[in-house]
Amino acid sequence: MITQRTRNTLRWFRFLPYLGLGALVFSLNSLTVGNYWIKGYFVLLEAQIGLVILYWMLAHLKDKN
Repeated sequence: MITQRTRNTLRWFRFLPYLGLGALVFSLNSLTVGNYWIKGYFVLLEAQIGLVILYWMLAHLKDKN
């Protein structure tokens, strides 16, 4: 039987992939040395590509289960 506490814990686990993506984008962007505007565009590009890959992976894993 799933309790309310277990259900709340499982809801927090749903945010882990997004937190991981944010940490990856932040670490990749903080390591680069360059123009401020290019770094901004780089962050936007990484976030868009990362979200597409993340949605695809989550949908693919959900179909298997």
